Amino acid sequence: MRLKYFGTAGIRGFTNREITVALARRVGLALGALYGEVLISRDTRKGSRMVKDALASGIAEAGGTAYDIDVATLPMTASAAVDMGVHAVAVTGSHTPPEIEGIVVIDEGGADVYWDESRRIEELIDSPPSPKGGGRIVPLPPPLDAYLSRVEGFIGEPPSGFSVAADVAEGSLSRYLQTIMNYFDVGVRDVESSGTGLPWRHPEPRGDRAGILEAVMQGADVGILTDMDADRVVFVHRDGPLDENSVGAFFASRYARRGSTIVTPINSSGTIVEAASRLGLRIVWCRIGPPEIAHASRVNGADFAYEETGKYMFVRDGFLWGDAVLSTLYMLKVTGGDLGMVHSEFPPRAQVRRAVPCPRERMPSVMARVGEILRAEMGENQILDVDGYKVVFPDASWLLIRPSGTEPVIRVYSEGPDEGRAGELSELGMRILERAMNENPL
Repeated sequence: MRLKYFGTAGIRGFTNREITVALARRVGLALGALYGEVLISRDTRKGSRMVKDALASGIAEAGGTAYDIDVATLPMTASAAVDMGVHAVAVTGSHTPPEIEGIVVIDEGGADVYWDESRRIEELIDSPPSPKGGGRIVPLPPPLDAYLSRVEGFIGEPPSGFSVAADVAEGSLSRYLQTIMNYFDVGVRDVESSGTGLPWRHPEPRGDRAGILEAVMQGADVGILTDMDADRVVFVHRDGPLDENSVGAFFASRYARRGSTIVTPINSSGTIVEAASRLGLRIVWCRIGPPEIAHASRVNGADFAYEETGKYMFVRDGFLWGDAVLSTLYMLKVTGGDLGMVHSEFPPRAQVRRAVPCPRERMPSVMARVGEILRAEMGENQILDVDGYKVVFPDASWLLIRPSGTEPVIRVYSEGPDEGRAGELSELGMRILERAMNENPL
């Protein structure tokens, strides 16, 4: 679903270029007119405060009430939206480079709004309602206590006595990490923190960061890396980073009830297929992006959902969002600190990911031709067209060709039991895409 402003996860763009104060005010006017009461939070990026303030002004101008909790993680924001029964908007660039900002709209259930609501918001962005005045901006303390209660209600007996080495990219969680882990009697070492509140590294979490590996080798039970709004997490143990798909399969094996449904995007690993086969789980494949995952989870009554970026959603208990803290506590609880059991049960599979530049106006014709080629040449192999085209082979290897929802590129993903097979399929995908593009010139 391609809209003018909303992409795979909210509205994103460079601060002061695509994400401007003027745009934020119009978004605020739209949200105030549609919902009346809106909760607002932000991450710690340089541009987040001005965007948040413009959103709040727009909501108030529309006659609505903006509840401003200032710096908060996305999980805290989503949890508060559920508690208060209101929509929320989080100003966060999440895992993107520091110069990019985002506006993520969340519904009363804590999920990213789906495309029907996004379209309604866009209509009002382009045709803003006349300001009514009479609205309010109400500063509120961060909803930390209520958030802790929600997490504790899920975790139950806390996995106390462990130690965590954490790199949270100087994001929102940096304000709360120590307090949260102390509450659950988990020791924490904030690795490579500059104390500035500004990201020192690219905000996308990667498990090969030297500081985390060193801290784990020095005795921490687990290392974690998060993005700036703390909805995704990468785990590190003494043998290195854990594969996110292996973690998703492991969590599903411990949390989902036999015979229940799990939801995951089309680019997830065959590792989850193995887990589902062992446990009698039904997999629903969905399009990529938080709105799609939450929508598919609701429609299909899922127990669990995950995204291979490190977002794990315990849907049966009402968590329609990823949460780095919740996932870390759950990991410690179900492994007892022995994270090596994740890869022992679900070894990672080899993947190759590539991207080919393609103007957006060419994407529909190019992808149509990709589909024609695959259907003509892939024989009896299963072809899924949930989001782009995914070919599944008898050895559980696969090839995915899909247009990006956030960048002018077409992505070619492949997976196999080893690097050789994954590379072979990647080359096949590149040849098919090159052929489709050559047959559809500008």
